[in-house]
Amino acid sequence: MPSFTVGAGKDYATVLLAFNDLSGSDQGGDVTLLSTPLENVGTNYTLSGTPVNNFFIRTDGVDFDGSNQSDLAITSRVNSSAVNVTFHHIALTNNNNFDNAINLSAQNTWCEDVHIEDTSTSGTSYGAAQVRGTATNKGLRRFVITATCAQLVRTGFDHPCELINGIGSGATVQGIIASGSNQAIIDCFFFDCNNNAFNGAFMTETNLASDDATASLTPYTSSELVLFPTNNQTKSTSFLATAGVSGGVVGAYLEVSSGVTVTATEILNSFADSSVIDIDFNVSLSVTEVLSPFTDTSTLSITSGNVVLANITETLNAFSDSSTINVSANISATVTEVLNSFLDGSNVTIAKDITVEVTEVLASFIDSSALRFPTNWVDKPAVITSYTTQTPVTTIWTDKG
Repeated sequence: MPSFTVGAGKDYATVLLAFNDLSGSDQGGDVTLLSTPLENVGTNYTLSGTPVNNFFIRTDGVDFDGSNQSDLAITSRVNSSAVNVTFHHIALTNNNNFDNAINLSAQNTWCEDVHIEDTSTSGTSYGAAQVRGTATNKGLRRFVITATCAQLVRTGFDHPCELINGIGSGATVQGIIASGSNQAIIDCFFFDCNNNAFNGAFMTETNLASDDATASLTPYTSSELVLFPTNNQTKSTSFLATAGVSGGVVGAYLEVSSGVTVTATEILNSFADSSVIDIDFNVSLSVTEVLSPFTDTSTLSITSGNVVLANITETLNAFSDSSTINVSANISATVTEVLNSFLDGSNVTIAKDITVEVTEVLASFIDSSALRFPTNWVDKPAVITSYTTQTPVTTIWTDKG
């Protein structure tokens, strides 16, 4: 697939120059115009005609994910009336009261994975994005719109249009205005629109979310996003994360896991140990604590609302051990505690429905450890435990409710 660079000092200075030069002859396959990140590669222009090849216009080396709009190439006030053109992974902008950031009207024209910003104060005749005309197979997919204009997306009456997986906010009148049985609005989340998030009739509406009564999923606000307006991904813990078609996201993008793996090892030998390990994010976690102090009051707290895979091992040899392992997130946890102390007051508290394995091996004068499960659990049968310095004893698991 042939590609050409666009920007200052590149193959072409602007998208329009590249399109006009390349669209009239066969380039040997689909053409990609790679636009320089952070640079404006064209303002107030029209792409027209029937190019020989399909055209894809995107930022060079950057894939938009709902949080990195500041890294994208920019193009402004675009009228795309040429067939077979796709704008993707690029920013589209407008600050003119009598224009749109993008206007799609030809067959097989799309905006995909785009950030659209309209800072105009236009009336209801204009929107940040406009999809009009009788041509089929056109629209917006995976898009984020932030604007101060009257409407975020405008469509023509009964004009074919697809709006799929979008985020929109800031309209002074309406978010999406559409009408017609051959218009489909699917898995979109619009909010902070002064009048209605969604306004229209007869179109197909599937899994729409808003902060007003115009959607089937309501009321939802910007709090469902990771960090609006800089990170517009739907939180993985939100109901909207799986409320879309086939369990997909409502909105443009799902929160991206950090992919962090944490290994924490603590080896202490002190008069007083009051260490704290606090895990509060989406991680795969391995925590090992080996302590030999006079007093150990260490705390391990996993409180994230996200999914954590945890392996926790604590080995203690102290006069007084009152360590606490507190798990209050939805996790799969393996907790192993090996103790040899005069007084053991350790606690393992499981506060949510999880898969858990807890192993405790004790040889002490007084053991007052507690294992707490707030959900239903099954009593284990009695087992025989023996120690080298003690006679065999019988340990009974008791459900105290």
